[in-house]
Amino acid sequence: MLAQMGKKVLLIGCDPKSDTTSLLFGGRACPTIIQTSSRMKEAGAELSISDVCFKRDGVFAMELGGPEVGRGCGGRGIIHGFETLEKLGFHEWDFDYVLLDFLGDVVCGGFGLPIARDMCQKVVVVGSNDLQSLYVANNVCSAVQYFRKLGGNVGVAGMVINKDDGTGEAAAFAEAVGIPVLASIPQDEDIRRKSANYQIIGHPDNRWGPLFMGWPRHWELRHRYCHRRSIRTACWDCSMPARLVPTISLSQHTPKTCARPPACRGLPSKSFMTRCEKSYGRAITSH
Repeated sequence: MLAQMGKKVLLIGCDPKSDTTSLLFGGRACPTIIQTSSRMKEAGAELSISDVCFKRDGVFAMELGGPEVGRGCGGRGIIHGFETLEKLGFHEWDFDYVLLDFLGDVVCGGFGLPIARDMCQKVVVVGSNDLQSLYVANNVCSAVQYFRKLGGNVGVAGMVINKDDGTGEAAAFAEAVGIPVLASIPQDEDIRRKSANYQIIGHPDNRWGPLFMGWPRHWELRHRYCHRRSIRTACWDCSMPARLVPTISLSQHTPKTCARPPACRGLPSKSFMTRCEKSYGRAITSH
């Protein structure tokens, strides 16, 4: 939706499963930064942006990647991926929005990296009405609160309720911790079938368009005077199994509107976008 509104958007998958961009590319796997950088290092070649970033429907996308199951630390893989992005000039890219998609478990330091290092401005918590999901959502809010006490600038933008069955558990949680509900995606068979077939749901031309259009418009209005800087948003998907604990309150720790983290420094160069347009039109092959 943001890209269709004329915004320059970069989506970065920060989950070892490397499944963030699969929906965007119709189920095809995107070569990950970790795999590609390792392969090129063995070959004695230098990694470039065009090796790991791809584009479809106006959205630029990449996957950090991670180790195979049981063969390494996923959080360490995330840290290595961001170190590689920084070498490629991550903080100078000319984007209006940079979306970081994380899994919900921030107990591992690697998955809490954007919060700890002020690499994002806002956190969007994605959760459902079950207690396990809300427990992990509470962990994310706790992590934000902890780092704000240490002088961090990252704040919670709000919550997106996924697979909403109307029970109201997630909405009650959001009210208890003092964060707004940005959107509520219903538990609907049409959405499930489209997702299973790698079809983009949030498109203006289908029945779900208005549902997904509301949040980008709200975000654009809220940050309009910051339009010349990249607004990095980290999105935590809280679907990890766990148990519910008492919620915390973020009402005394809400961030100032559009607080700029140290990572957003200077006006970004436009040379990156020029290279993107020349290099990223190629098709992505399945792995």
